[in-house]
Amino acid sequence: IALTNFQKALDIYTEKPPIDQGRLGRLYEELGHEYNGEEYYRDAIKYFQKALDVYHANKEEESSLLSLYFNLGNAYYKNYDYENALSYY
Repeated sequence: IALTNFQKALDIYTEKPPIDQGRLGRLYEELGHEYNGEEYYRDAIKYFQKALDVYHANKEEESSLLSLYFNLGNAYYKNYDYENALSYY
C-alpha cells in the first residue's frame, strides 16, 4: 500500500508546477526506501539515484546526503553489484 501511495503522490506532485525540488528529492528517497524494504533493489537504486540527482542539481551539502549514499550502497550490495556498492560507502 505504501508503494502505491508514494507513486500516486509522485504522479500528483509532478503534474502541477512549480515543483519544490527539495520535496521531490525526499519523495524519490522515500520511494527508494519502500522499494528497498520490498526487496525490489533495482527500483530502489533507481529512486535513490533520482533523489541524488535532484539534490546535486540543487547543490545540497554533501554531508546532508550521507544516509542517501549509504542506502544507495546497500541497495547495490543487496543486488550483488559490489563494485557500485563500494563507490557509495
